[in-house]
Amino acid sequence: MDFMETLQAYRLKWQALDAAGIVACCAPGYQGSYAHSLETVDTSTRASALAGWEAAFAQLRPLGCRWEFEDLAIRPLGGSGMLVIGWLRLHLGGRLAGETYRMEVWREADGSWQLLRDHQEYNVGPATRRGIG
Repeated sequence: MDFMETLQAYRLKWQALDAAGIVACCAPGYQGSYAHSLETVDTSTRASALAGWEAAFAQLRPLGCRWEFEDLAIRPLGGSGMLVIGWLRLHLGGRLAGETYRMEVWREADGSWQLLRDHQEYNVGPATRRGIG
């Protein structure tokens, strides 16, 4: 599967609120970081990410959750990697409920793409975003 097909399949797992499917896309050494404020950053591994996504998705499922990805850049990284930078928006009941800035690093190994690490900044939103640039 080429990278863009992998990325699309990964994002469909988000839409389905499929925590196990998302984690299956992660490399064994996956590392995630999530900044909730200027002072607080949580980190995760595959195991803790699975528990976190399962808990979050259980809360979001009854609220009519939909994710929207907006790519700002998709670039090759090194010999076998890809960098994805963009916005991830959460819609609940058809309304924008949150916006995060997201960076992902993917690598190809043994003919398949795996998410190696990601970082999300939760302390941004529409008002902050309009002030950039």
